[in-house]
Amino acid sequence: MRTIDLFAYALAQVRAHLGRSFLTASGITVTIACVVTLYSVIESMNAMVDAQLNALGKEMIQVSGSYGEPQLGRRENDALLTQVPEIRHLTATQWISFRLNTGPDMQARFGSQQAQLEIYAATPALAELMKLTMLQGRFLSASDEQQHLRVCVVSSNVIKELKLPQHPVGTRIRIARYECSIIGVFQSRSGVNLSDIYVPLNTAEDSGLSNGPWHFRFVLADESRTNAVIVKIRNLLRSVPRLSPEENDNFRILRESEMRKTRDEILNSVALGAVLLVSISFLISAVGIMNVMLVAVTQRTSEIGLLRAVGATAAQVRWMFLIEACAIACVGAVTGVLAGIGISALIVDLISKNPTPLSVPLVPVAIAIGISMLTGILTGLWPATRAARLDPIQALASD
Repeated sequence: MRTIDLFAYALAQVRAHLGRSFLTASGITVTIACVVTLYSVIESMNAMVDAQLNALGKEMIQVSGSYGEPQLGRRENDALLTQVPEIRHLTATQWISFRLNTGPDMQARFGSQQAQLEIYAATPALAELMKLTMLQGRFLSASDEQQHLRVCVVSSNVIKELKLPQHPVGTRIRIARYECSIIGVFQSRSGVNLSDIYVPLNTAEDSGLSNGPWHFRFVLADESRTNAVIVKIRNLLRSVPRLSPEENDNFRILRESEMRKTRDEILNSVALGAVLLVSISFLISAVGIMNVMLVAVTQRTSEIGLLRAVGATAAQVRWMFLIEACAIACVGAVTGVLAGIGISALIVDLISKNPTPLSVPLVPVAIAIGISMLTGILTGLWPATRAARLDPIQALASD
């Protein structure tokens, strides 16, 4: 028999029992789909976040206040503005509501339409710090703060979620019990810590909307002095509420590079856990393929005897069953890749506010496919060897 005949015979057996082949390969399909989905979602989100952060130009530093007493507030904001000249675009924000844990009383409303949105109070410098693209109107200004105006700026996503007019500037929406007039619309961006709605800090305090400590974000004029400036900021923030040396900081200072490092460590841990689960899944799949191939050898004993009688060698019989096992594994791998790409595209679309390109890392996918093929070879080896060792005369007489 020619080599091409061996492949044709093995593939014909897979097609003849296509349902059984898909069921046998289902374990590999699920495994590969999980690998592709996990790595594609992680890669896509990382690429999106890195692109958005890199667009900001300089490394951002964030000071997060704790919810214990004393809390960061206006005193600390004024101290940073007046005593740390190295800071640029100092932005203060304060939480009003989150998407996932907002009660009905804190939802945003327009007419009969309501939605759970992320709402923050913010200072005007946020637009320049985050390089917001204003699609309509303007961002919050110092005069809005000084006059305590009930105005707000919304992201482009809010137009869809609240079914606002296409040109909503001047439209009034309700946040909790208070009405705010929309003065601007900015382009929403996935992967960056942007809210859906921003209101002036003074307005939020007057209305009783704001909750918790202030949080600060800024960049430095000279990044070569980052460590020294961070030490200066820490000492200043401890001195404003007069914390004693024994007391812990009531804030955390986070550098963008540290946040990326922490993110990478978390993702590496997730990937390691996924590898362990995938290994177990491959083992289960291997047992399934081996059992099916052993059953196939038993069912096709007389067929094997006939092949040997017409001149097929033991090595050729062995190769037939090895190719069939690899074909089943290949069916599972290809199906898993296609399913994983589809699932990951759906997940990325659901968790990102804007259309985000799907990034499929080739190396992990190629390794997973390679392991699935190796699984087919190793699990088909014993059944193939068993088939090759059958005595042709006894095999023909098995019926």
